[in-house]
Amino acid sequence: MTNDTWSRFLAWAVVLVLGYPIITLVLSEMTRRLEGSSFTRSLKVIQYAVLPAVALWILLHQLSSFPAGGVAFKIIDTLVGILVLYAILLVGQTAILATKGVIEAQAPRLFFELLAIAIVIVGGAFIISIVWDIELGSLFGALGVGSVVLGLALQSVIGGLASGVIVLSGRHFAIGDWLRLDQGFAKVVQVDWRAVTLESGGGRIVVPSSQIAGSTLRIVRNGQPFNVSTSIEVPSAYPPERVINALTAAARGVPESIGPESASCRIAEWTAASLRYVVGLSVDSPAKIDRACSVLLDRIWYVLPRHGISLMRAGDGRLIGVVDVAPDWATTAEERVRLLVDSGALRAPVTGLEELAELSRIERYGAGEFLLKQGAPANAFFVLLDGSLSMLADMPTGPHAIDRLSPGQIFAVRQIFRGSSSPVSLVADEASTVIAVPSSAMQRMLDRNQKLAADIDAAIDTRADTIRAMTSRDTDIEVGTETVRLKNRA
Repeated sequence: MTNDTWSRFLAWAVVLVLGYPIITLVLSEMTRRLEGSSFTRSLKVIQYAVLPAVALWILLHQLSSFPAGGVAFKIIDTLVGILVLYAILLVGQTAILATKGVIEAQAPRLFFELLAIAIVIVGGAFIISIVWDIELGSLFGALGVGSVVLGLALQSVIGGLASGVIVLSGRHFAIGDWLRLDQGFAKVVQVDWRAVTLESGGGRIVVPSSQIAGSTLRIVRNGQPFNVSTSIEVPSAYPPERVINALTAAARGVPESIGPESASCRIAEWTAASLRYVVGLSVDSPAKIDRACSVLLDRIWYVLPRHGISLMRAGDGRLIGVVDVAPDWATTAEERVRLLVDSGALRAPVTGLEELAELSRIERYGAGEFLLKQGAPANAFFVLLDGSLSMLADMPTGPHAIDRLSPGQIFAVRQIFRGSSSPVSLVADEASTVIAVPSSAMQRMLDRNQKLAADIDAAIDTRADTIRAMTSRDTDIEVGTETVRLKNRA
């Protein structure tokens, strides 16, 4: 062995012994630091495929005494050439996609991968032609015949892959979007060449791409508002304006909606005996559709009677029957007097109780409905007959419950007497029934019952001090409110 040969042998040995571990260590550290990024895949291909193949090539060509041109040499040369070509294309693809800022877009990534595979196949053919000394015409002819045989054997698989390419190429939907299926909407959680994975009802559904490609899809983008509506049929005796206001108020009270402004109502059909209204709202996710529809119908059941509408048909998009709802204000004044006395909120005998009962009305509220909102005009007292109500005050950290009413208590806001807006909100914790007493009627009754007026006034002052102390830690809100329970007072 000459000195030049020995020097070259020693140099390649140093490169292999020292360079391989150092490069492996550098690639491992880069992979760890870039974990989860778009370059992780390229670094792993170089570390686990290209680098070992190159090391094997150096070992055979530069450090072994095997005769050149053997089968082992040709196999290694072909493998190294194809792997290096693939790694270069993969790094280029990643850099281009990252530059465009669409590295997470499924369709562009797919097409770049298909292009890379095509280039690798063509480049691999040239590499095989050079290494194995085969004419390209013969090689491509053999590949063509093999492709036909392979295509016939894998017809269904290739058809599925082609469908996947068609589905992804249109970029009609992405991960996080919602697709309409026979059983409802399902969320897209994974997309690949063979199938689309959907999530619905807590479970996952895998739909072949061929089925997706041959179906008519209804797509809702992630975060896109989705309209929810139902139809209500009301006798034509009720003024349309009053019905529309009532139904719109019901839709505005649905907490699943994206906001009160999304509520809408319109007349869809007019017959001789009735009008059919379509009331709707918008939600931010199809997953909330069923819940929103249920709450909307529940709100309608409570709201319509409070607006004097007693007959309706209700259905989820279709008319399914007639529901008779007796108007609560049809209850006689004598019955309301009895309810007031039985509740224990007002002790009997009270002068003017009959007049107060005559002007008051019974109202029902569903869980989560507001009887009064902070800042809204306070013009009525509420006597709770059954259920539970909470008083809320808006704090910097959000609404805060400051008191809870149980049956037999009166909700009284001092601002009612002043004709100003309420400093607190009143919301139903559960299905609740109240007697709403107009402020003017309550004022006249208190004028005739000085003892009762003094009791209520003193209770309001005491409770107002307590609430002011509770809220002063977070806000300077001026609260003058009281829940009064006057049972068996002397």
